[in-house]
Amino acid sequence: MRHDCAYRSRLFGSVHPAHTVTILPTMRQNFLRKREDFNMATVGFQANIKPFFTPCYRSHMLAVSGLDLWDAGQVKDNWDDINSEVASGSMPKPGCPEGVWDKTTQALFLLEFLAWKNGGFQP
Repeated sequence: MRHDCAYRSRLFGSVHPAHTVTILPTMRQNFLRKREDFNMATVGFQANIKPFFTPCYRSHMLAVSGLDLWDAGQVKDNWDDINSEVASGSMPKPGCPEGVWDKTTQALFLLEFLAWKNGGFQP
């Protein structure tokens, strides 16, 4: 499986002029479905959380703080900090080709990130 930024841009959709990431139609559908249905679904790191962390975001975090966003254990251990940074809009930082998250992507991440925690941090 390829993990370069151009591939991820094609996977998540084109980057619009404001340099915000658009999300997969299936992710958008997950966000829009009834909250009860979402809470009943199993949220796992590999399937739901890791796809938000592009290779560029990962490289940035490794360089800045040593945090590997592709390591479920590290993300779990830093859950509160990551959640706070994303909720405040200060993560992800500008600088990657895919840009920062739009409000829909941010809200979807926070919803799935909380569900991942509430579900016992499934792999």
